[in-house]
Amino acid sequence: MYSEDQGGILGFTHGQNTWGVYGFANGSGTSYGVIGESNNGTCVGVSGRSFGWDGSSYGVEALNYGSNGMGLYAFGPTYGVYGKSVVAGGIALGGDATGSGSTYGLKVAASSSSGTGAHATGGSVGVHAITTTSSGHAIKAEATTYGIRSTVTGSSGIAVVASATSTGGNNYGVYASTSSSSGRAVRAVASSTSGTNYAIHAHSSGASGRGLYSIVTGSSGRAVYGYCSSSSSTARAVMGYAISPAVAVYAQGNSTTTGTKSFRIDHPLDPTGKYLNHYCTESPQPLNVYSGNVVLDEAGQAWVQLPDYFESINSDIRYQLTTIGGWAPVYVAIEVQDNRFMIAGGQGGMKVSWRVEATRNDAYVRSYGAPVEIEKTDSERGKYLHPEVFGQPEELGIGYDPDAIGPQPPDEEPAQIASGS
Repeated sequence: MYSEDQGGILGFTHGQNTWGVYGFANGSGTSYGVIGESNNGTCVGVSGRSFGWDGSSYGVEALNYGSNGMGLYAFGPTYGVYGKSVVAGGIALGGDATGSGSTYGLKVAASSSSGTGAHATGGSVGVHAITTTSSGHAIKAEATTYGIRSTVTGSSGIAVVASATSTGGNNYGVYASTSSSSGRAVRAVASSTSGTNYAIHAHSSGASGRGLYSIVTGSSGRAVYGYCSSSSSTARAVMGYAISPAVAVYAQGNSTTTGTKSFRIDHPLDPTGKYLNHYCTESPQPLNVYSGNVVLDEAGQAWVQLPDYFESINSDIRYQLTTIGGWAPVYVAIEVQDNRFMIAGGQGGMKVSWRVEATRNDAYVRSYGAPVEIEKTDSERGKYLHPEVFGQPEELGIGYDPDAIGPQPPDEEPAQIASGS
């Protein structure tokens, strides 16, 4: 039946367990239960309606038992399949998989480099996916380019929001894993230049939950990789924020920086207009430093008490003494024992500033050491941490990532979807 006003096929059903359009394909090779094609911007390839208010009724039901067949195959210049729900609690497009093995409630794929497997918009939820099995996946995405790509263009929009609200067990707002040596477990780009925008916003309210949990097993992979190309001193590749006494950034294990280490505070003389930086002292040894002032007794001596853990984590102790208000031949009369040492050689009442440096020697350093000169790996050899300071191009940087900014979404959708025309 064909009508220019009503569509190629129009199916109605009013009874329970009946179908407006029923398509069945069981042939070998590429076969279709129903194939609908639309080549006009306002046309509908297949339109099926169901008005049954109870029972199992379908506007369109398509079945296929062939190994490569499709129950429903649709393509067009706008949407292959378009679902719309106008009732509260309705579902625009629903999928259910009950078979054993690898089954999918909804499986979508894009074969073109700029195509989109699934595209959803809505005032509340674009896609809502639920799994009730302990090992199931609400959404499972696999692709050679993007498993899931999320883009936000609003000044205060959020590309991905993940929340784990369970208070027990190991629950994750986002769980991502990569086993590739150069892969990224999570890669997100926020391109808006104004407002508060997030490439990834992850939140966990559980006692042991993680807002973002990332694992990498590759030899040169990064569990979390932050890249900042801005020349501004206020730009951050990775930023952690915590209200004291919580910790903004915590590293369990070694921590390394290729630049300077410093603390930054609001400038005490201009707190709203400037920052004040203080830089850390560097050394090829893992040093612990202790200092203070002491007043000598009538005999010109004084015991200096160190922390009760001093001897358990330090070795190779060095001393510095400075008299204040006058000169005296002060010296260390007794070296550290029982976590204290004695100063002598001064006059009673004299003030002495002291400083003790010692090599860190706790259980961690004794187990793993503190290497200074380290050979670069084969993949790093011939490259630089900061090639620009050696007059070399950025492509020779060890952390260089040509895709760090990431491919941007097209300005507009392709004019046509491949349809063989």
